[in-house]
Amino acid sequence: MSRNLTVTIEPVSGAHNYFVVKVADLPFLHGEAIKMTKSITIPDAPTKIYASSQGIGTGPKYKLTIDLPGTTEDHSNVYILNKGFHDVTYKI
Repeated sequence: MSRNLTVTIEPVSGAHNYFVVKVADLPFLHGEAIKMTKSITIPDAPTKIYASSQGIGTGPKYKLTIDLPGTTEDHSNVYILNKGFHDVTYKI
């Protein structure tokens, strides 16, 4: 079986230069730090989601939303860059 996954990454405040999101270690969303959303079908097996933001200084914020329709495993968090960088990894 498989499941649908929708990932959104967007700047909240401050100066961001670049976003990267990988799903199962493959590039999924990447580029200029603007709001980006994309959907994909993933297997039921555990899947790694990696997200990072590069920006200027400490304090810029970005929001990462992971949506698995029909489940309670959805995540939406705001992260703060430290010295121009932040990354996070989820396993769903």
